[in-house]
Amino acid sequence: MSLLKSTVAALLCLFAFSVHAQTTVAVDPPYNPDANEDGVIGSSDLMGLLAVFGYDFVPESIFVDGMTLEEYLIELTAWVAELEGQIGSVTTVGFGVTSVELSDGGALVFTFSDGTTLTTPLLVGEQGEAGPVGPAGPAGPAGPQGEPGPQGEQGVAGATGPEGPMGPTGPQGEPGPQGEQGVAGATGPEGPAGPAGPQGPAGITGASAYELWLSTGQDR
Repeated sequence: MSLLKSTVAALLCLFAFSVHAQTTVAVDPPYNPDANEDGVIGSSDLMGLLAVFGYDFVPESIFVDGMTLEEYLIELTAWVAELEGQIGSVTTVGFGVTSVELSDGGALVFTFSDGTTLTTPLLVGEQGEAGPVGPAGPAGPAGPQGEPGPQGEQGVAGATGPEGPMGPTGPQGEPGPQGEQGVAGATGPEGPAGPAGPQGPAGITGASAYELWLSTGQDR
């Protein structure tokens, strides 16, 4: 058991050494939410999700320097085996990986020089159940006000509504100024003669002319 642990540790060390020896190692995850790779997951990254929205999800392998992780490990193991062979050629005792095979189930089988084998777990498992929907993120900032659209056509006039109740009577206004005298109307026709009045009382008999002459003193 200790020998197996030592072998696994040696493989990890050699893997780290090989990565460090290269200038860059490009690792492409099977799914990257940052579609435009600008370092920020924003609204523009939704286009990458909408392009596959509604399709069945098929898990893909991790790519390292343009190769799948399985191919990369096989190549790395071959490189380790070559180093082991070089070490074994200059030492009296050698131990290393003699072969690496990919099983039908998707696991890697390492065969060592002492006849022991090491089978890795499945690198790509079955599709798991969908997780719960996460909480809604905060609302983004409001976008700029768009330009007003063209004026729409005049709609059809609606039906006239019922007449409302009459409001209360307002206060009496002040009397207006006296108008000008109007033009005199035409004289109407003469009315019929009225009935004769009753006979008045007889007047007092007056003095005669002679008596009036004498009263003036003309006889002297």
